[in-house]
Amino acid sequence: MNQSSLKKRVLQINAQYGAEVPVSAICQRYFNCSVKTANERIKAKVFPLPAYRTTDSNSGDYYIDADDLAALIERKHSEAKVEWEAANGKAH
Repeated sequence: MNQSSLKKRVLQINAQYGAEVPVSAICQRYFNCSVKTANERIKAKVFPLPAYRTTDSNSGDYYIDADDLAALIERKHSEAKVEWEAANGKAH
């Protein structure tokens, strides 16, 4: 994973959402699921990133760390690039 690319991705996410990213703001875009489904996955410990609440209330929103989201996006991008290059005869 390219550290420069990762840093840029973290800065972009921080600018858009802040360091603590509300799951409700990103679940549809990045995980193709509703808030309800994301919350169920978080509670079942099968959500792809660690999520937490900033309060002790069970009704509060879940958050993920911007660094974790950026690392996931970069990893998925790298995997897709390798697959694309292999399919298109490109060297990586």
